[in-house]
Amino acid sequence: MDTEPKGTPSSEGCNGFKVFDIDHFNDEEERITSLLTRDGSVDIHGQPAIKARSGGWRCAMLLLVNEMLVTLAFTGVEVNLVLFSKSVLRQTNAEASNTFSRWMGTAYFFSLIGAFLSDSYLGRYLTCIIFQAVLLIGLVALSLSTHLLLKPQGCGIIGFSCEPHTPIQLAMFYISIYLIALGNGASEPALATFGADQFDEEDPTEVRSKTSFYSYFYVSLNLGSLVAETFLVYIETMGDWVLGFWICAGSAVFSFLILLSGTLRYRNFKPSGNPLSRFAQVIMASIRKRKLQLPTKGEGLYDIQEGDDSNTMRRMHHTGGLRFLDRAAIISAEDMSLLPHTDQTQNPWKLCTVTQVEEVKCFLRLLPLWLCIIFSSVVYIQMLSLFIEQGISEAFVVVAQMEFFASQTPDGLKSLGMGLSMSSSALGSYVASFVLTAVVKITESHGKPGWVPANLNDGHLDRFFFLSACLTAINLVLYVVMAKRYKGMVLEKREETSKVEISSISE
Repeated sequence: MDTEPKGTPSSEGCNGFKVFDIDHFNDEEERITSLLTRDGSVDIHGQPAIKARSGGWRCAMLLLVNEMLVTLAFTGVEVNLVLFSKSVLRQTNAEASNTFSRWMGTAYFFSLIGAFLSDSYLGRYLTCIIFQAVLLIGLVALSLSTHLLLKPQGCGIIGFSCEPHTPIQLAMFYISIYLIALGNGASEPALATFGADQFDEEDPTEVRSKTSFYSYFYVSLNLGSLVAETFLVYIETMGDWVLGFWICAGSAVFSFLILLSGTLRYRNFKPSGNPLSRFAQVIMASIRKRKLQLPTKGEGLYDIQEGDDSNTMRRMHHTGGLRFLDRAAIISAEDMSLLPHTDQTQNPWKLCTVTQVEEVKCFLRLLPLWLCIIFSSVVYIQMLSLFIEQGISEAFVVVAQMEFFASQTPDGLKSLGMGLSMSSSALGSYVASFVLTAVVKITESHGKPGWVPANLNDGHLDRFFFLSACLTAINLVLYVVMAKRYKGMVLEKREETSKVEISSISE
Protein backbone atom coordinates (compact mmCIF):
# COMPACT_ATOMS: atom_id res chain seq x y z
CA MET A 1 0.00 0.00 0.00
CA ASP A 2 1.36 3.40 -0.99
CA THR A 3 1.58 5.58 2.13
CA GLU A 4 3.49 8.52 0.58
CA PRO A 5 1.45 11.69 1.02
CA LYS A 6 0.26 13.60 -2.00
CA GLY A 7 2.27 16.68 -2.94
CA THR A 8 5.77 15.44 -2.11
CA PRO A 9 8.50 17.11 -4.13
CA SER A 10 9.36 14.00 -6.19
CA SER A 11 8.64 10.28 -6.63
CA GLU A 12 10.50 7.31 -8.11
CA GLY A 13 9.71 6.92 -11.81
CA CYS A 14 10.62 4.38 -14.42
CA ASN A 15 14.33 3.55 -14.91
CA GLY A 16 15.08 5.11 -11.51
CA PHE A 17 14.57 8.73 -12.61
CA LYS A 18 13.04 11.24 -10.18
CA VAL A 19 9.72 12.68 -11.37
CA PHE A 20 8.79 16.13 -10.04
CA ASP A 21 5.29 16.34 -8.55
CA ILE A 22 3.49 19.04 -10.57
CA ASP A 23 0.84 19.37 -7.84
CA HIS A 24 3.50 20.34 -5.33
CA PHE A 25 5.01 22.80 -7.83
CA ASN A 26 1.65 24.50 -8.35
CA ASP A 27 0.92 24.62 -4.61
CA GLU A 28 4.31 26.16 -3.90
CA GLU A 29 3.86 28.68 -6.70
CA GLU A 30 0.46 29.69 -5.36
CA ARG A 31 1.84 30.01 -1.83
CA ILE A 32 4.67 32.30 -2.97
CA THR A 33 2.34 34.31 -5.21
CA SER A 34 -0.10 34.85 -2.36
CA LEU A 35 2.64 36.48 -0.29
CA LEU A 36 3.48 39.05 -2.99
CA THR A 37 1.50 41.92 -4.45
CA ARG A 38 -0.11 41.21 -7.81
CA ASP A 39 0.11 44.68 -9.33
CA GLY A 40 3.85 44.58 -10.01
CA SER A 41 4.88 46.90 -7.18
CA VAL A 42 8.36 46.59 -5.69
CA ASP A 43 10.08 47.56 -2.45
CA ILE A 44 12.83 50.13 -1.97
CA HIS A 45 15.41 47.58 -3.18
CA GLY A 46 13.56 46.84 -6.41
CA GLN A 47 12.36 43.39 -5.29
CA PRO A 48 8.70 42.24 -5.54
CA ALA A 49 6.80 43.75 -2.63
CA ILE A 50 5.62 41.40 0.13
CA LYS A 51 2.06 42.20 1.16
CA ALA A 52 2.49 41.73 4.91
CA ARG A 53 5.61 43.88 5.09
CA SER A 54 4.75 46.76 2.78
CA GLY A 55 2.05 49.19 1.76
CA GLY A 56 -1.48 49.18 3.10
CA TRP A 57 -3.00 51.75 5.42
CA ARG A 58 0.11 51.90 7.60
CA CYS A 59 2.06 53.54 4.79
CA ALA A 60 -0.94 55.40 3.44
CA MET A 61 -1.54 57.03 6.83
CA LEU A 62 2.02 58.34 6.85
CA LEU A 63 1.45 59.91 3.45
CA LEU A 64 -1.91 61.37 4.52
CA VAL A 65 -0.31 63.02 7.56
CA ASN A 66 2.50 64.22 5.33
CA GLU A 67 -0.04 65.76 2.94
CA MET A 68 -1.85 67.48 5.81
CA LEU A 69 1.35 69.09 7.14
CA VAL A 70 2.60 70.04 3.67
CA THR A 71 -0.76 71.65 2.89
CA LEU A 72 -0.65 73.52 6.20
CA ALA A 73 2.78 74.87 5.28
CA PHE A 74 1.83 75.83 1.74
CA THR A 75 -1.59 77.27 2.60
CA GLY A 76 -0.06 79.35 5.37
CA VAL A 77 1.67 81.28 2.60
CA GLU A 78 -1.10 81.00 0.03
CA VAL A 79 -4.07 82.17 2.06
CA ASN A 80 -2.63 85.54 3.05
CA LEU A 81 -0.44 86.25 0.01
CA VAL A 82 -2.91 88.85 -1.26
CA LEU A 83 -2.92 90.64 2.11
CA PHE A 84 0.89 90.41 2.30
CA SER A 85 1.20 91.88 -1.20
CA LYS A 86 -1.01 94.85 -0.27
CA SER A 87 0.20 95.63 3.24
CA VAL A 88 3.89 94.74 2.90
CA LEU A 89 4.63 95.07 -0.83
CA ARG A 90 2.27 98.07 -1.25
CA GLN A 91 0.33 96.61 -4.20
CA THR A 92 -3.22 97.53 -5.22
CA ASN A 93 -6.13 95.06 -5.10
CA ALA A 94 -5.82 94.21 -8.78
CA GLU A 95 -2.00 93.93 -8.62
CA ALA A 96 -2.13 91.71 -5.53
CA SER A 97 -4.79 89.53 -7.12
CA ASN A 98 -2.70 89.11 -10.27
CA THR A 99 0.43 88.36 -8.22
CA PHE A 100 -1.50 85.62 -6.45
CA SER A 101 -3.05 84.21 -9.63
CA ARG A 102 0.30 83.99 -11.42
CA TRP A 103 1.95 82.40 -8.40
CA MET A 104 -0.80 79.82 -7.99
CA GLY A 105 -0.79 79.16 -11.72
CA THR A 106 2.94 78.53 -11.64
CA ALA A 107 2.57 76.20 -8.65
CA TYR A 108 0.01 74.11 -10.49
CA PHE A 109 2.04 74.22 -13.69
CA PHE A 110 4.97 72.73 -11.79
CA SER A 111 2.71 69.75 -11.08
CA LEU A 112 3.10 68.72 -14.72
CA ILE A 113 6.88 68.91 -14.46
CA GLY A 114 6.91 66.87 -11.26
CA ALA A 115 4.52 64.30 -12.72
CA PHE A 116 6.66 63.95 -15.85
CA LEU A 117 9.86 63.41 -13.84
CA SER A 118 8.05 61.02 -11.50
CA ASP A 119 6.73 58.71 -14.22
CA SER A 120 9.73 58.97 -16.53
CA TYR A 121 12.90 58.99 -14.47
CA LEU A 122 12.76 59.57 -10.71
CA GLY A 123 9.85 57.46 -9.50
CA ARG A 124 7.18 58.79 -7.15
CA TYR A 125 9.04 58.33 -3.88
CA LEU A 126 12.19 60.13 -5.00
CA THR A 127 10.12 62.92 -6.57
CA CYS A 128 8.36 63.52 -3.25
CA ILE A 129 11.67 63.55 -1.36
CA ILE A 130 13.44 65.98 -3.70
CA PHE A 131 10.69 68.53 -4.15
CA GLN A 132 9.50 68.54 -0.55
CA ALA A 133 13.10 69.41 0.33
CA VAL A 134 12.83 72.29 -2.17
CA LEU A 135 9.60 73.37 -0.45
CA LEU A 136 11.38 73.40 2.91
CA ILE A 137 14.24 75.51 1.52
CA GLY A 138 11.74 77.99 0.07
CA LEU A 139 9.88 78.35 3.37
CA VAL A 140 13.08 78.96 5.31
CA ALA A 141 14.17 81.53 2.71
CA LEU A 142 10.79 83.27 2.92
CA SER A 143 10.99 83.43 6.71
CA LEU A 144 14.45 85.00 6.55
CA SER A 145 13.63 87.45 3.76
CA THR A 146 10.51 88.69 5.57
CA HIS A 147 12.76 90.17 8.27
CA LEU A 148 14.10 92.59 5.66
CA LEU A 149 10.68 93.52 4.27
CA LEU A 150 9.00 94.51 7.53
CA LYS A 151 10.26 98.08 7.87
CA PRO A 152 9.44 100.11 9.90
CA GLN A 153 8.85 97.76 12.81
CA GLY A 154 5.22 96.89 13.31
CA CYS A 155 4.20 97.45 9.68
CA GLY A 156 2.42 94.86 7.57
CA ILE A 157 -0.97 95.06 9.20
CA ILE A 158 -4.20 96.42 7.77
CA GLY A 159 -3.90 100.21 7.61
CA PHE A 160 -0.12 100.29 8.26
CA SER A 161 1.83 99.58 5.08
CA CYS A 162 5.57 99.04 4.97
CA GLU A 163 8.16 101.24 3.31
CA PRO A 164 9.15 100.74 -0.35
CA HIS A 165 11.64 97.94 -0.88
CA THR A 166 14.83 97.61 -2.88
CA PRO A 167 14.97 95.36 -5.98
CA ILE A 168 17.23 92.90 -4.13
CA GLN A 169 14.73 92.53 -1.29
CA LEU A 170 11.89 91.96 -3.74
CA ALA A 171 14.01 89.46 -5.68
CA MET A 172 14.68 87.46 -2.52
CA PHE A 173 10.96 87.41 -1.75
CA TYR A 174 9.92 86.26 -5.21
CA ILE A 175 12.64 83.61 -5.40
CA SER A 176 11.50 82.15 -2.08
CA ILE A 177 7.78 82.02 -2.95
CA TYR A 178 8.48 80.45 -6.34
CA LEU A 179 10.70 77.84 -4.68
CA ILE A 180 7.66 77.10 -2.52
CA ALA A 181 5.52 76.87 -5.65
CA LEU A 182 8.01 74.48 -7.25
CA GLY A 183 8.34 72.28 -4.17
CA ASN A 184 4.64 71.94 -3.48
CA GLY A 185 3.45 71.83 -7.08
CA ALA A 186 5.93 69.26 -8.34
CA SER A 187 5.48 66.86 -5.42
CA GLU A 188 1.68 67.02 -5.16
CA PRO A 189 0.65 64.69 -8.05
CA ALA A 190 3.42 62.23 -7.19
CA LEU A 191 2.31 62.16 -3.53
CA ALA A 192 -1.34 61.52 -4.39
CA THR A 193 -0.46 58.71 -6.78
CA PHE A 194 2.20 57.32 -4.45
CA GLY A 195 -0.41 56.98 -1.72
CA ALA A 196 -2.74 55.06 -4.04
CA ASP A 197 0.20 52.81 -5.00
CA GLN A 198 0.23 51.44 -1.45
CA PHE A 199 -2.87 49.36 -2.29
CA ASP A 200 -2.85 46.38 -4.63
CA GLU A 201 -5.55 46.96 -7.22
CA GLU A 202 -5.57 43.24 -8.02
CA ASP A 203 -6.51 42.39 -4.43
CA PRO A 204 -10.32 42.50 -3.88
CA THR A 205 -9.90 43.94 -0.38
CA GLU A 206 -7.18 46.48 -1.10
CA VAL A 207 -8.81 47.78 -4.28
CA ARG A 208 -11.66 49.23 -2.22
CA SER A 209 -9.12 51.01 -0.03
CA LYS A 210 -7.36 52.31 -3.13
CA THR A 211 -10.62 53.84 -4.35
CA SER A 212 -11.33 55.53 -1.03
CA PHE A 213 -7.78 56.82 -0.61
CA TYR A 214 -8.43 59.89 -2.77
CA SER A 215 -11.31 60.89 -0.51
CA TYR A 216 -9.07 60.68 2.56
CA PHE A 217 -6.37 62.52 0.65
CA TYR A 218 -8.75 65.40 0.06
CA VAL A 219 -9.80 65.33 3.73
CA SER A 220 -6.13 65.61 4.76
CA LEU A 221 -5.66 68.48 2.35
CA ASN A 222 -8.62 70.33 3.86
CA LEU A 223 -7.57 69.66 7.45
CA GLY A 224 -4.22 71.29 6.72
CA SER A 225 -6.00 74.17 5.02
CA LEU A 226 -8.37 74.54 7.97
CA VAL A 227 -5.54 75.05 10.46
CA ALA A 228 -3.75 77.44 8.12
CA GLU A 229 -6.89 79.47 7.39
CA THR A 230 -7.77 79.90 11.06
CA PHE A 231 -4.72 79.79 13.31
CA LEU A 232 -2.09 81.04 10.84
CA VAL A 233 -4.41 83.61 9.29
CA TYR A 234 -4.98 85.17 12.69
CA ILE A 235 -1.24 85.32 13.44
CA GLU A 236 -0.34 86.82 10.06
CA THR A 237 -3.26 89.26 9.98
CA MET A 238 -2.07 90.67 13.31
CA GLY A 239 1.27 91.42 11.65
CA ASP A 240 3.32 88.49 12.97
CA TRP A 241 4.36 87.45 9.46
CA VAL A 242 7.75 86.10 10.50
CA LEU A 243 6.26 83.85 13.19
CA GLY A 244 3.60 82.59 10.80
CA PHE A 245 6.14 81.71 8.11
CA TRP A 246 8.44 79.97 10.62
CA ILE A 247 5.48 77.85 11.74
CA CYS A 248 4.99 76.89 8.09
CA ALA A 249 8.68 75.94 7.85
CA GLY A 250 8.41 73.84 11.02
CA SER A 251 5.38 72.03 9.62
CA ALA A 252 7.37 71.26 6.47
CA VAL A 253 10.21 69.80 8.56
CA PHE A 254 7.86 67.43 10.42
CA SER A 255 6.16 66.39 7.19
CA PHE A 256 9.52 65.60 5.60
CA LEU A 257 10.58 63.42 8.56
CA ILE A 258 7.26 61.55 8.44
CA LEU A 259 7.75 60.90 4.72
CA LEU A 260 11.21 59.48 5.38
CA SER A 261 10.00 57.23 8.21
CA GLY A 262 8.17 54.87 5.85
CA THR A 263 10.98 54.47 3.32
CA LEU A 264 11.58 50.76 3.94
CA ARG A 265 7.87 49.86 3.83
CA TYR A 266 6.60 51.81 0.82
CA ARG A 267 5.49 50.06 -2.35
CA ASN A 268 7.00 51.55 -5.49
CA PHE A 269 6.61 51.30 -9.25
CA LYS A 270 9.56 51.59 -11.57
CA PRO A 271 9.66 54.62 -13.91
CA SER A 272 8.40 53.81 -17.41
CA GLY A 273 10.63 56.12 -19.45
CA ASN A 274 9.98 59.31 -21.39
CA PRO A 275 6.33 59.36 -22.56
CA LEU A 276 6.97 62.29 -24.91
CA SER A 277 9.26 60.15 -27.08
CA ARG A 278 6.66 57.36 -27.17
CA PHE A 279 3.96 59.82 -28.21
CA ALA A 280 6.22 61.31 -30.89
CA GLN A 281 6.99 57.83 -32.22
CA VAL A 282 3.28 57.12 -32.72
CA ILE A 283 2.75 60.41 -34.55
CA MET A 284 5.76 59.90 -36.82
CA ALA A 285 4.96 56.26 -37.55
CA SER A 286 1.35 57.09 -38.42
CA ILE A 287 2.52 59.87 -40.78
CA ARG A 288 5.00 57.52 -42.46
CA LYS A 289 2.22 55.00 -43.11
CA ARG A 290 -0.52 57.47 -43.99
CA LYS A 291 -1.08 55.82 -47.38
CA LEU A 292 -1.63 52.32 -45.96
CA GLN A 293 -5.14 50.87 -45.71
CA LEU A 294 -6.55 50.79 -42.19
CA PRO A 295 -7.93 47.48 -40.89
CA THR A 296 -11.68 47.48 -40.27
CA LYS A 297 -11.69 46.51 -36.59
CA GLY A 298 -8.05 46.78 -35.67
CA GLU A 299 -7.19 43.21 -36.60
CA GLY A 300 -3.60 42.37 -37.44
CA LEU A 301 -2.06 45.35 -35.66
CA TYR A 302 1.32 44.88 -34.02
CA ASP A 303 1.51 44.42 -30.27
CA ILE A 304 3.84 42.91 -27.68
CA GLN A 305 3.38 39.23 -26.96
CA GLU A 306 1.77 38.22 -23.70
CA GLY A 307 4.36 38.06 -20.95
CA ASP A 308 7.08 39.67 -23.08
CA ASP A 309 6.82 43.13 -21.56
CA SER A 310 9.79 43.71 -19.29
CA ASN A 311 8.10 46.30 -17.08
CA THR A 312 4.96 46.15 -15.00
CA MET A 313 2.73 48.04 -17.42
CA ARG A 314 -0.38 46.27 -18.62
CA ARG A 315 -1.25 46.02 -22.28
CA MET A 316 -4.05 48.20 -23.60
CA HIS A 317 -6.66 46.72 -25.93
CA HIS A 318 -7.51 48.40 -29.22
CA THR A 319 -10.37 50.89 -29.18
CA GLY A 320 -12.29 52.66 -31.93
CA GLY A 321 -11.94 56.34 -32.71
CA LEU A 322 -8.85 58.36 -33.69
CA ARG A 323 -8.23 55.61 -36.24
CA PHE A 324 -5.56 57.55 -38.12
CA LEU A 325 -3.19 56.72 -35.26
CA ASP A 326 -3.74 52.99 -35.82
CA ARG A 327 -1.49 53.22 -38.88
CA ALA A 328 1.49 53.37 -36.53
CA ALA A 329 0.80 49.73 -35.58
CA ILE A 330 0.21 48.41 -39.11
CA ILE A 331 2.82 45.79 -40.06
CA SER A 332 4.15 46.80 -43.46
CA ALA A 333 6.11 44.58 -45.84
CA GLU A 334 9.34 46.08 -44.56
CA ASP A 335 8.32 45.41 -40.96
CA MET A 336 7.31 41.85 -41.85
CA SER A 337 10.77 41.10 -43.19
CA LEU A 338 12.32 42.06 -39.87
CA LEU A 339 9.85 40.35 -37.53
CA PRO A 340 11.21 36.78 -37.90
CA HIS A 341 14.72 37.90 -36.98
CA THR A 342 14.85 37.83 -33.20
CA ASP A 343 18.28 39.47 -33.13
CA GLN A 344 16.84 42.66 -34.63
CA THR A 345 14.56 44.96 -32.69
CA GLN A 346 11.78 46.92 -34.31
CA ASN A 347 12.36 50.60 -34.96
CA PRO A 348 9.72 52.32 -32.77
CA TRP A 349 9.74 55.32 -35.11
CA LYS A 350 8.38 53.06 -37.86
CA LEU A 351 6.34 50.42 -36.02
CA CYS A 352 4.57 50.97 -32.69
CA THR A 353 2.57 48.62 -30.49
CA VAL A 354 -1.18 48.85 -30.00
CA THR A 355 -0.54 49.73 -26.35
CA GLN A 356 1.66 52.63 -27.40
CA VAL A 357 -1.00 53.89 -29.83
CA GLU A 358 -3.71 53.62 -27.18
CA GLU A 359 -1.61 55.69 -24.77
CA VAL A 360 -1.72 58.58 -27.24
CA LYS A 361 -5.44 58.08 -27.85
CA CYS A 362 -6.07 58.14 -24.12
CA PHE A 363 -4.45 61.54 -23.62
CA LEU A 364 -6.04 63.04 -26.72
CA ARG A 365 -9.47 62.01 -25.39
CA LEU A 366 -8.73 63.59 -22.02
CA LEU A 367 -7.73 66.96 -23.48
CA PRO A 368 -11.26 68.30 -24.22
CA LEU A 369 -12.40 67.47 -20.68
CA TRP A 370 -9.22 69.00 -19.31
CA LEU A 371 -9.89 72.25 -21.18
CA CYS A 372 -13.41 72.41 -19.74
CA ILE A 373 -12.06 71.93 -16.23
CA ILE A 374 -9.74 74.90 -16.76
CA PHE A 375 -12.65 77.32 -16.94
CA SER A 376 -14.29 75.83 -13.87
CA SER A 377 -11.01 76.51 -12.05
CA VAL A 378 -11.23 80.21 -12.95
CA VAL A 379 -14.10 80.77 -10.52
CA TYR A 380 -12.30 78.90 -7.73
CA ILE A 381 -9.11 80.93 -8.20
CA GLN A 382 -11.08 84.19 -8.14
CA MET A 383 -12.63 83.13 -4.83
CA LEU A 384 -9.16 82.60 -3.39
CA SER A 385 -7.69 85.83 -4.73
CA LEU A 386 -10.48 88.25 -3.80
CA PHE A 387 -11.47 86.80 -0.42
CA ILE A 388 -9.54 85.34 2.53
CA GLU A 389 -12.37 82.92 3.44
CA GLN A 390 -13.71 80.55 0.77
CA GLY A 391 -16.73 78.29 0.38
CA ILE A 392 -16.26 74.56 -0.27
CA SER A 393 -18.04 74.21 -3.59
CA GLU A 394 -15.07 72.47 -5.24
CA ALA A 395 -15.20 69.63 -2.69
CA PHE A 396 -17.72 67.70 -4.76
CA VAL A 397 -15.54 67.97 -7.86
CA VAL A 398 -11.93 67.54 -6.76
CA VAL A 399 -12.11 63.97 -5.44
CA ALA A 400 -13.96 62.67 -8.49
CA GLN A 401 -11.62 64.61 -10.76
CA MET A 402 -8.49 63.11 -9.17
CA GLU A 403 -9.86 59.59 -9.31
CA PHE A 404 -11.02 60.02 -12.91
CA PHE A 405 -7.68 61.23 -14.25
CA ALA A 406 -5.78 58.59 -12.28
CA SER A 407 -8.01 55.79 -13.57
CA GLN A 408 -8.07 56.97 -17.18
CA THR A 409 -4.31 57.11 -17.71
CA PRO A 410 -2.18 54.07 -18.59
CA ASP A 411 0.09 52.26 -16.17
CA GLY A 412 3.33 54.13 -15.72
CA LEU A 413 1.67 57.49 -16.43
CA LYS A 414 -0.53 57.79 -13.35
CA SER A 415 1.36 60.75 -11.93
CA LEU A 416 1.13 62.51 -15.29
CA GLY A 417 -2.62 61.98 -15.26
CA MET A 418 -2.80 63.42 -11.76
CA GLY A 419 -0.59 66.30 -12.86
CA LEU A 420 -2.89 66.94 -15.80
CA SER A 421 -5.79 67.20 -13.38
CA MET A 422 -3.94 69.60 -11.09
CA SER A 423 -2.47 71.68 -13.92
CA SER A 424 -5.98 72.62 -15.02
CA SER A 425 -5.89 75.00 -12.08
CA ALA A 426 -2.64 76.44 -13.46
CA LEU A 427 -4.20 77.58 -16.71
CA GLY A 428 -7.30 78.53 -14.74
CA SER A 429 -5.13 80.90 -12.72
CA TYR A 430 -3.70 82.49 -15.84
CA VAL A 431 -7.14 82.82 -17.41
CA ALA A 432 -8.45 84.34 -14.16
CA SER A 433 -5.60 86.86 -14.19
CA PHE A 434 -6.28 87.71 -17.84
CA VAL A 435 -10.04 88.12 -17.26
CA LEU A 436 -9.51 90.31 -14.20
CA THR A 437 -6.95 92.52 -15.98
CA ALA A 438 -9.24 92.90 -19.00
CA VAL A 439 -12.26 93.75 -16.83
CA VAL A 440 -10.30 96.36 -14.86
CA LYS A 441 -8.98 98.08 -18.00
CA ILE A 442 -12.33 98.07 -19.78
CA THR A 443 -14.46 99.23 -16.84
CA GLU A 444 -12.07 101.95 -15.64
CA SER A 445 -12.50 104.01 -18.79
CA HIS A 446 -13.84 107.58 -18.73
CA GLY A 447 -12.72 108.18 -15.14
CA LYS A 448 -14.99 105.52 -13.64
CA PRO A 449 -13.68 103.46 -10.69
CA GLY A 450 -14.40 100.20 -12.51
CA TRP A 451 -15.79 96.90 -11.25
CA VAL A 452 -12.77 96.00 -9.08
CA PRO A 453 -11.25 99.26 -7.77
CA ALA A 454 -8.85 99.77 -4.87
CA ASN A 455 -11.85 100.53 -2.64
CA LEU A 456 -14.25 97.66 -3.29
CA ASN A 457 -17.15 99.72 -1.93
CA ASP A 458 -16.89 101.92 -5.03
CA GLY A 459 -16.92 98.97 -7.46
CA HIS A 460 -19.39 96.46 -8.85
CA LEU A 461 -18.27 93.01 -7.81
CA ASP A 462 -21.80 91.80 -8.51
CA ARG A 463 -21.29 92.44 -12.22
CA PHE A 464 -17.88 90.77 -12.18
CA PHE A 465 -19.27 87.60 -10.60
CA PHE A 466 -22.26 87.65 -12.93
CA LEU A 467 -19.77 87.58 -15.81
CA SER A 468 -18.00 84.65 -14.15
CA ALA A 469 -21.34 82.84 -13.76
CA CYS A 470 -22.08 83.27 -17.47
CA LEU A 471 -18.67 81.88 -18.44
CA THR A 472 -19.21 78.94 -16.08
CA ALA A 473 -22.63 78.17 -17.59
CA ILE A 474 -21.19 78.10 -21.11
CA ASN A 475 -18.37 75.88 -19.90
CA LEU A 476 -20.85 73.48 -18.28
CA VAL A 477 -22.71 73.00 -21.56
CA LEU A 478 -19.44 72.25 -23.38
CA TYR A 479 -18.38 69.84 -20.64
CA VAL A 480 -21.62 67.83 -20.88
CA VAL A 481 -21.18 67.52 -24.65
CA MET A 482 -17.56 66.37 -24.30
CA ALA A 483 -18.38 63.94 -21.48
CA LYS A 484 -21.02 62.21 -23.58
CA ARG A 485 -18.53 61.71 -26.42
CA TYR A 486 -15.76 60.39 -24.17
CA LYS A 487 -14.59 56.77 -24.54
CA GLY A 488 -12.72 55.11 -21.70
CA MET A 489 -9.57 53.02 -22.19
CA VAL A 490 -9.58 49.21 -22.03
CA LEU A 491 -6.74 47.66 -20.02
CA GLU A 492 -5.69 44.04 -19.96
CA LYS A 493 -6.24 42.36 -16.60
CA ARG A 494 -3.09 41.26 -14.87
CA GLU A 495 -4.64 37.85 -14.23
CA GLU A 496 -4.70 37.25 -17.99
CA THR A 497 -0.96 37.87 -18.24
CA SER A 498 -0.14 35.69 -15.26
CA LYS A 499 -2.19 32.80 -16.67
CA VAL A 500 -0.37 33.03 -19.99
CA GLU A 501 3.02 33.04 -18.24
CA ILE A 502 2.11 29.97 -16.15
CA SER A 503 0.85 28.08 -19.21
CA SER A 504 4.02 28.88 -21.15
CA ILE A 505 6.11 27.52 -18.30
CA SER A 506 4.16 24.27 -18.21
CA GLU A 507 4.51 23.84 -21.96
